[in-house]
Amino acid sequence: SKIQEALDKIRANSPARQVNGVGVPVKAGDRRSGAHAGELDDGVSGIAKMHEQRHRSDLELAQARTISAGMDDDRVLNSMRELRTSVLQRLDADKRIIMITATNDDGGGSFVARNLAAAIALDEGKTALIIDCNLRRPDISRLAECQNNPGLQGFLQDTTINPSDIICRTGIPRLRIIPSGN
Repeated sequence: SKIQEALDKIRANSPARQVNGVGVPVKAGDRRSGAHAGELDDGVSGIAKMHEQRHRSDLELAQARTISAGMDDDRVLNSMRELRTSVLQRLDADKRIIMITATNDDGGGSFVARNLAAAIALDEGKTALIIDCNLRRPDISRLAECQNNPGLQGFLQDTTINPSDIICRTGIPRLRIIPSGN
């Protein structure tokens, strides 16, 4: 499938690089010079150590219908944490790819994907990367804090685009997104 080809392309082209300050996972012990010097420590994944330029407030996250540790009503937060724990316990440690889709429009797939990723990212030992494959209604892409990003569509159409160039910050620590693109 196109998605599997894209994932294979990302793995093949960028196993140990960080480009453009956003990056892809980097091998343990990798050291940088310049602006990213000391950004990565031994044994810590690249996403976990990527710094947010700004953190979204609890109010901003609530308006985006996204959970946060400081939200007033913690029922959704606790439900997503329980879902995170259940899902991660059932996955092999080396195969932690989760696909979420809805059976119909307004089925809640984007809500669950966004909040499950946020719940994973709440754990300081884990990271999450959302790939927004919903080309008709790219709701999740609104979390992306990048402009003029070719996204997944551009990456699949243009072999010169580096995978690290389409990964965007979200304002949520340890959570990145690849927007669907234009």
